[in-house]
Amino acid sequence: IFSTNKDQTELYIPVDSGGSGGYLEYVARYSAKQLFNMDIKEDFEFKVGRNTDFKELTIQSPNGEELRFAVAYGFRSIQKIVQLIKKGKCNYHYVEIMACPSGCLNGGAQVRVTGVAAQKQLIKSLDSLYHSRSVHQPEDNEIAIKLYRAWQGTSSQDEPSEALKQHLHTQYHHIEKADINPLAIKW
Repeated sequence: IFSTNKDQTELYIPVDSGGSGGYLEYVARYSAKQLFNMDIKEDFEFKVGRNTDFKELTIQSPNGEELRFAVAYGFRSIQKIVQLIKKGKCNYHYVEIMACPSGCLNGGAQVRVTGVAAQKQLIKSLDSLYHSRSVHQPEDNEIAIKLYRAWQGTSSQDEPSEALKQHLHTQYHHIEKADINPLAIKW
């Protein structure tokens, strides 16, 4: 996941991401570039409500079209997204979900300190340290480009080969809801 630059002088995180290593910021920038021809370089300003683990981001194109994103960390935020989906009111184009409150920076494998205030300060410090690193986009990574082209079998990136589709592309499909009470299943 981590890599060094050519001179081996600095360690960098390969994509612009949240403190938990998520991809929302990268996906938002890439989407704005591809869909709206907008090259966003500045930091995003997320709308944060009472619950700091739920953040929203809206990118508006020059002609008024919008891309909507959300970050949902912790089960309370995840429940909010699930309820919006169930009600048919989830209007986000991309949602980043992580189970731990404050994301992976507050996960079960992290160092614990005594007291809530100290834990919040530790998370804030880790987040600041995480965002102080240099950011490089994956489409600029020479190794990734060479690997992609080798699997592609050509020097172009027009139509993905079967190898690329198998190893690098994800497909989603609708899952039919079963009319079975999950509590009645005998395990």
